Amino acid sequence: MYTQNGSTIKKILYIYRGVIEFSIVFFLFSFSLWQELIGGTSELAIFFSVTIKFLAYVSPLLMILVLFIAMIHHGLTKITPNSNLPIRDKYQTTLFTGLLSTVMGASNIHLILKPVLSQCSYKQRFCILTIGFCSSGGLTCLIFCALGYPFMHLLLVSTVLPIIAALLLPCILGSDPKALPISWHIDSKSFKERLKMYFIGGYKIIFNRAALIAIFEVIGYFFKDTLYAIFKSLEYFLVSWFQLIGFFEQTSIILAEFWLLKTVSSRDLSMIKLAESDYFLTMTAGEQLSTVFIILNIACLSALCSITLNLMALLGRDSSSTIKLIPAAFVTSILISHGIAMFILLFH
Repeated sequence: MYTQNGSTIKKILYIYRGVIEFSIVFFLFSFSLWQELIGGTSELAIFFSVTIKFLAYVSPLLMILVLFIAMIHHGLTKITPNSNLPIRDKYQTTLFTGLLSTVMGASNIHLILKPVLSQCSYKQRFCILTIGFCSSGGLTCLIFCALGYPFMHLLLVSTVLPIIAALLLPCILGSDPKALPISWHIDSKSFKERLKMYFIGGYKIIFNRAALIAIFEVIGYFFKDTLYAIFKSLEYFLVSWFQLIGFFEQTSIILAEFWLLKTVSSRDLSMIKLAESDYFLTMTAGEQLSTVFIILNIACLSALCSITLNLMALLGRDSSSTIKLIPAAFVTSILISHGIAMFILLFH
């Protein structure tokens, strides 16, 4: 009886927490939309302008995308036969993850794999995280062609980098005797259950991203001089590293600035600033492709924090063992992208 009462209390608390979380997200969305409609003249709206724009314009589209993915996922489970990925083939799980990363992006992969992620082996989780960092946030990254980046470069990098990572990692890590059999359908749920799971995961991801953007806005405002000093102290080492990879000296100086901007802030900001500067047009064809390989992937501090928060929101207490792998996966993804850039410059 005590066990039954305890289980009932946990369910009530879970529902109560979910209502509070959703209410907060809905309130922030409503407030942001209202600020945009009236012109956002208050001090709060000006200070958190990027956060408000994200909540007002991006978050509704993100939730629609999440629910659309839920419907596609459920539709595929109905029209395709289900079977486990062959565990004996060490490339099957990583290639499956690489394909999902290319189309969906890292955050959506964790949402799709939520039912099995905490049960995956150490090596499987490391591969999923690393391939996620190697991804370009899904095929939506192709919109950068509007800024002047070659469409074929964007398409090549967004598809090839996760697949190369998916092929390299099993060779580096070796066989995995503890690998969890993952089915093509991932899990069996009714349409209502699957829609509910994606909806809850979706608004938690929105809340985490909004909080992260707000934090970076505060850091950028109060610690601008400190961040610039850090960049100047690292500039020599970064320039030397990019020259070692094969970039010319002038390109290395430019790339050091924009790669550090991407790593400590966000990929999108770095891509926009690089396009505005016109430096990209002065590079050779090989340097342009290598630069896209280095900057287009989502391996940056904001993505690292976002993925950590998303895993905590999606997996709860079961997330700790996966979160411990994030730093190593982050560094590995950077080494893979820089290694590919070196290979391109070596033969171009």
